[in-house]
Amino acid sequence: MASALILLLLGLFPALFLSALQSIVLVVLMELIWRARSITRADLRGVLSWSNLAVWQFLLFFLINATVFTLLPGAWEHVRAVALESWAGTLVASGLLMLWLQLQEPSALKAALLRWLPVGLALSFGIASWFYVFSYPGERIHIFAPSPLIPPLWFLIFALLSFCWFAQMSRLQQMIRLALFAMAGIMIVYAAARLMMMAWIASALLLALYALAASPARVRARRFMFLLGAVLCALGGVITADYMAGGVMLERFANMQDVRSDPSRWPAELPRMLLWPAAQEIISNNWLWGIGQVNERIALRTLLEWDHWYRAHQTYLSYLIAGGVPALISGLLYQLPILQVLRRKHLAVMFPAFIGLGVVLSMNAFTDSLFQSAVAVQAYMIASLITLRAAHG
Repeated sequence: MASALILLLLGLFPALFLSALQSIVLVVLMELIWRARSITRADLRGVLSWSNLAVWQFLLFFLINATVFTLLPGAWEHVRAVALESWAGTLVASGLLMLWLQLQEPSALKAALLRWLPVGLALSFGIASWFYVFSYPGERIHIFAPSPLIPPLWFLIFALLSFCWFAQMSRLQQMIRLALFAMAGIMIVYAAARLMMMAWIASALLLALYALAASPARVRARRFMFLLGAVLCALGGVITADYMAGGVMLERFANMQDVRSDPSRWPAELPRMLLWPAAQEIISNNWLWGIGQVNERIALRTLLEWDHWYRAHQTYLSYLIAGGVPALISGLLYQLPILQVLRRKHLAVMFPAFIGLGVVLSMNAFTDSLFQSAVAVQAYMIASLITLRAAHG
């Protein structure tokens, strides 16, 4: 029951954002209390798996980082308090989640992921559609998230997770997954997210290649034509949906070259063109130990002499600003465990998880400071650890 509710809430994360994660932690805590006697009899050696240790080292690193660096002049006074609260809370939540996972049968987690994650995603799509039609007509939506890029990113990642064990599903379940993938494209239209559209297209191609590789040789040509047609139809449908909604995303694609050639438009329309060189300048002077994650925004704001409070808009540049080379290594180790799904015993059924939690997430990390948000850290931690545990089912 708890695993079903947690996967349902995970599917609702693209719409409900932080509230969904808080509810997941509450469900985990309640079941741990309910099953307290089982904890004493369980084999808890798995809590010290290298996947869990990769999470812990990352959380501890940035908890210490938020503690030791002095705030630069002009920084928000509450930044350190928020950072300490976020990293400490995430560390506690990680321990509860890891303990809870050791009490779960992998097969039960697999069943919950297959049945309830799609339900949560369908509900997220319904909520997003309501907001798009009634609350943000003709505008980019962000629902309950602080940025319009967050809902389509996590919807696409979780939709790809739902494709795991695709060959074992009934025809109806397979069609539901294809519908979820189409919904992911429409979610991207809702946010007019250019990079996410490229990630969606790349995911479609990787899914098609995955399906072809898993097909018997005698049907590959026929299946290739079917998949090619499905990809083209889905892309055409998404473009049509954007056109009918005012063409905001297509317009942003069309204007990209004009914006790139006009530096006066960069601060408002393409701030990355200014942020990345500024971040590199900060890193060049502090590449070994960084200046502290709590100082990233004030350092960029001061260097660029503007009123915005942006991060570097690139996860790995943000790591180097925060803690130099050790922070970059810690961040890469945090993402490393998902490579386990590429092992031969998992690859045939878990490759879609790698597309989502590996490829799509990394593409986003190169254009946004993703893991500088504790909420994104928590979402990735929950999704990846549940996926790795369910892989054994």
